[in-house]
Amino acid sequence: MDVDNYTPPLQAAPPAANEPMLIVHEPRVVIGDRGAAWLTEAWDAFKAAPVSWLLLCIAGAALWFVINLIPLINIANGLLQPVWGAGLLLAVHAQRNGGKVKLAHLFAGFGPKLGRLVLSGVVAGVIMLVIVGITVGPLAVQLLQAPDPQALLLGQDMNSLLLRGLVAMALTIPVYAAVWFAPALIVFGNMGVQQSLLLSMQACLKNVWPFLIYSLCLTVLGILTVFTFGLALLVILSMYYISVYLSFPDIFID
Repeated sequence: MDVDNYTPPLQAAPPAANEPMLIVHEPRVVIGDRGAAWLTEAWDAFKAAPVSWLLLCIAGAALWFVINLIPLINIANGLLQPVWGAGLLLAVHAQRNGGKVKLAHLFAGFGPKLGRLVLSGVVAGVIMLVIVGITVGPLAVQLLQAPDPQALLLGQDMNSLLLRGLVAMALTIPVYAAVWFAPALIVFGNMGVQQSLLLSMQACLKNVWPFLIYSLCLTVLGILTVFTFGLALLVILSMYYISVYLSFPDIFID
């Protein structure tokens, strides 16, 4: 694996008793084909405990669906995404260290790092709202005030609408980069919200090629699920969270 020169570990507060702690270094550059390897290695991890991973994802999907049916609570659910993600990362961590994947891991993020995980979700959510407000906010206000929103929308310049969408997508890429490693840095590196978001963004921007290959491979897998009538989505979802964990030590752990 092609890596940068060694860098000293980053400073972080000592963890509480019985909390996982990994020595985190400055993000390094890995070769492009590691993006595909994260998914192939995730498939190997899934095959090692397929029933456990499927049960975990089914329970998580069902819980997510029920919460989204509850008014007001469904809004908070979006801010809890880093918390749910942290629980699944802890499940992978347990499996990689000889433990078992359990349903209890679904709630493992509701621990001592809960506040920082939620705050990272709040920060990302606020930035997303600002981006949406800047790019499509004026049009949304016009649609809400118009007596015939459909006619107003059809009367818009399609090139202008497309440009708005492309600008919004471009501006959200750094946000997704900031939240990719943030839960892992908080849970395993015991870092603060600001440091974890900035380091995550730095790591993703330094590894554009691996993440581009990873995204293309994941997209192809997602398209192939059409031929399984969507039944393979749970497998892809399991592989996704496993691959998020696998990318973390590749880039941050010496």
